[in-house]
Amino acid sequence: MRLPALLTASFLAALSPARAEYCADHPWQALGATYGHVRLPDQIEDQWARCQALPRSPGQAAVALVYPAPGVAVPENPGDPLPGYVAELLLVDTATGQVLSRQSARRDVQADGSVLTGVEIDPEPLALAPRVRSVGLRLQHGGVVPEKLASGETLTLYAIEGASLRRVVDRLTTWSVHGEWDTKCAGTFTETRTTVKVAPGSGKGFADLVLRRTEDHRTARLQGKACVDRKAAPVVRRTSLRYDGQAYPVPTP
Repeated sequence: MRLPALLTASFLAALSPARAEYCADHPWQALGATYGHVRLPDQIEDQWARCQALPRSPGQAAVALVYPAPGVAVPENPGDPLPGYVAELLLVDTATGQVLSRQSARRDVQADGSVLTGVEIDPEPLALAPRVRSVGLRLQHGGVVPEKLASGETLTLYAIEGASLRRVVDRLTTWSVHGEWDTKCAGTFTETRTTVKVAPGSGKGFADLVLRRTEDHRTARLQGKACVDRKAAPVVRRTSLRYDGQAYPVPTP
């Protein structure tokens, strides 16, 4: 299903009041209401748009939208990966379809040649402060060279402060796989997974965050006709992030 280029005001006016099924029924209407004077890219596919109700923020929903960056060719086939893109996260009033806040970021072709393969809204909000919850945007990337594995996922967290969104964690790598192999068996691989949780401490009114990073290394070799994996013991590291008054500085992977 393709997103209409522009939703008319008369159509928006005919929408029913907000219901619990907002995201299931009409997530696109919010986008039309937001950009009234801007032509929406008509190449946006379902793969590149998500809607998530926000139970801790009654009457609000988050809508994620990803589309090709200016100058980037539109993929020939629906669902093809995007080499360069604009990622948007919208905070929407589910009763009116009005977009309350919008955060946008452009990402060019990755240095390792990886391309965007998926987008999700994080389903688990974090309690950053007594009256502040988070909403997260997860973007998945994949490599394009068969012999070199370069896949991963980043998480960007936004603080929901009333009717506004504010970026507080920028592109934290939560999962990655890197390695080289012969496309049949032999190779070396490293997989890293990172979880984010609220920690007991706090700084400048926001809770500390703790990262738990698990790193797995393995090698594969052909022995006879069998491909044999050897795994090293996982390496686990924990890191704390403290809010500096504007954001949580993200350590270099």
